[in-house]
Amino acid sequence: MHRRPLNLALVAATLILATSCGPGDGPTAESRTPTEVVDAALGDAAGAAAYRATTSTGQITNVEALGLDAVVELDTTRPSVVTEVDAAGSEYSTVDLSTTLTALPGAAAFDAIGFATWVVGDLIIVDTNGFSAIADAGGSASLGVFRPGVWTADLSTIDADRNDVVTAIAGTGLPDPTQLAGAFLDSLDGIEADPDDPTRFTAETDYASLLEVYGQDVETVARSAAAGIAQSSGMALEPLAALYLDVYANAPVALEIVIIDGTLSSIDATTDLSSIWGRLAEESAALGLDVADSERAEFQASMKNGVLIVQSLTTFEFDDTIEVVAPTDVDQDRTDELGEFLAEVFGN
Repeated sequence: MHRRPLNLALVAATLILATSCGPGDGPTAESRTPTEVVDAALGDAAGAAAYRATTSTGQITNVEALGLDAVVELDTTRPSVVTEVDAAGSEYSTVDLSTTLTALPGAAAFDAIGFATWVVGDLIIVDTNGFSAIADAGGSASLGVFRPGVWTADLSTIDADRNDVVTAIAGTGLPDPTQLAGAFLDSLDGIEADPDDPTRFTAETDYASLLEVYGQDVETVARSAAAGIAQSSGMALEPLAALYLDVYANAPVALEIVIIDGTLSSIDATTDLSSIWGRLAEESAALGLDVADSERAEFQASMKNGVLIVQSLTTFEFDDTIEVVAPTDVDQDRTDELGEFLAEVFGN
């Protein structure tokens, strides 16, 4: 997947639409269908030269067999990802992993775990000092290339698509308005306008399509998620990645899209990924999951009742004055280490 060039002129969304659709030129705002309204807003967002996307997440995790039981409320004051892209195409993102870690047993000590990335041309700068708590607790060796520090890597030397590399490093969605039109719009089902709120539209899609909105290659995301779990659990990477990919393609997503004065304001997505638990149990033997044969049937029954619901709220600001400024004070170059990490993720 290749991101469209971001150094395009900013599309004058609402005003241009309003003035170019005179009598006989096209449907008025009042006569357009919900699909046409959503289509126009997503198309305008896709043409933005510079933007800021802020994503907050919440998660419900309950799997008795694994001892997981956590509810993380979506908190807009503590976003999980904030991404800025300027007109030159440079990117700056901050990632807060607290929501994910909170769902894990014994993770209370690891509050405010996260990192930042800057991408300017083929150079990526990564600040992983936010992992210091993990390193101090004795986990530095397991962090590998992501051990604390401010470091760089030359993306031109890595045999993979630039956007896929950034996705694998971030390990989470980096919202990309350039992906909103086209395939994503085509994936939406049942687009309806809220009769009580003219700015609110509802629709349905699948998780794989939603990931595309976040500028991600679905296979890369699946392999990235599977790689970490496979390494820590001893499960086989390839079948685990294939399982994740299939779950993503079929996981239902309920959307609430807010469009104000013709301009995209936010996308609220609730994704039901609960089927992942049952699939893991069903394929536990093939995956190499360490479960005694005498306990496998009970394990499978328990896992099928597992719950994983993820909510993400992304707000968009389109502003051509945004300028990304990367730090110049870095500790070291970790291009080779990053290449080794990505070789496993991409299966090279």
